[in-house]
Amino acid sequence: MKKDLLMLAAALAAGSAAHAAIVATADRTDARYKVGETANFVVTVTPDKETAPTGVVSVVVYDSGEKLAKKETFAYSGEATFKVPAKMDRPGFWRCGADVKVGAKPGKVRSAWGVACEPEKIRAAAPRPADFDAYWDGEVARLAREVPLDAKMTPRKQPKGSDKFDYYDVSFATFGGKRVYGILSIPKDRSKAPFQVRVRVPGAGAGWTSTGGEIEGTVALLMNVHPFPTQLTKEDQKRLYDEENAAFKAKYGVKTYAKAGISVSREEYFFHDVILGINRSVDWVAQQPFANPKDIVYCHGSQGGAFGYFLLGLNRNFRRGVMYVTAMCDHLAADDGRKPGWPDLIASQTTEEGRANARRFAPYFDAVNFAPRIKVPVLSVAGFIDQTCHPATVWAAYNALGTKDKMMIDGLGMRHPLHKHLYKELTDWVTGTR
Repeated sequence: MKKDLLMLAAALAAGSAAHAAIVATADRTDARYKVGETANFVVTVTPDKETAPTGVVSVVVYDSGEKLAKKETFAYSGEATFKVPAKMDRPGFWRCGADVKVGAKPGKVRSAWGVACEPEKIRAAAPRPADFDAYWDGEVARLAREVPLDAKMTPRKQPKGSDKFDYYDVSFATFGGKRVYGILSIPKDRSKAPFQVRVRVPGAGAGWTSTGGEIEGTVALLMNVHPFPTQLTKEDQKRLYDEENAAFKAKYGVKTYAKAGISVSREEYFFHDVILGINRSVDWVAQQPFANPKDIVYCHGSQGGAFGYFLLGLNRNFRRGVMYVTAMCDHLAADDGRKPGWPDLIASQTTEEGRANARRFAPYFDAVNFAPRIKVPVLSVAGFIDQTCHPATVWAAYNALGTKDKMMIDGLGMRHPLHKHLYKELTDWVTGTR
């Protein structure tokens, strides 16, 4: 499957580039190199209605730390091709950006491409805390001991959905008197139960007001990260989300929930109670009569990819997982001259003390450190020009996985959004139809 997906990704990237006024690629179709080799970025300009017949192209190359490694300008007249070499001096990723500075509106005619240098050798910048396993096992046990589950499941007035499914609002208690909230969809025809359960946590933002699509004969458990009931409309969900962020900014001085509390303690960090609450939601669904406890799978990306690592690391109910363009990887990557994954926990804190505390506590919320606990099959994707969740951080977590049954798909020319053609492939794999 990997070979087919890589070939399709390369073909789609080349096909879309062929009609662009400026195209950045590399001198190898797989964009793969070894340490000591030189990658040649190839930039082609083809004047069209958006690009003047003559002009100037600016080409920049960034290394694995997103630091500027090279900047050159080229004058062109008619169709032209330029090569920009970059020496691969360590395992990591290099990104080339090409922009028509003269001859088009700045920033309107541009292209980017990325290459990899032995990414299988990328490792996290910081060691795993010695008490990592003891801490999380202890927190799971403490929650079970101190806070009753108090599971709630009520019919949901789903504005949009399939008439083949029943929809429910679900919620579960976690620390601090808080709850985690989500949506459950179950096939109306229960005669074929128990069903496979597909668990998802959305990417960063306000959260979802639907399960994000149903699969025939499958239960979907969508868990949002926010401590308020899942709303029926996106507008209401966004309103509560904005209020939540405003409160965190007032209390911690940070802009979003994902950075809140890490400057104080592990237990005060926003995701501490959320991870534990959603973990017990998986335990709950595994015990329901409509669920097949031996067929629970996980699939999502970005913030949701990080939760795949958290949940598969903590919970033994999962059969396999897909985690793509994974966030919250290698929080201390800057120590090794690389860009950390979203949400850039350390640099985003507003005081020196806050940054120092974030350095201490961030490793306990790093997908890299949950990875060794994962023993089931995993499929992942890293976008070669992803500037939100840098591919080097995604690979750092992938390389740390405790399972040998794993596969990484190279997102050639892919930024943070997943290439559309991959959605079906990933879903088919995780649900076991391929």
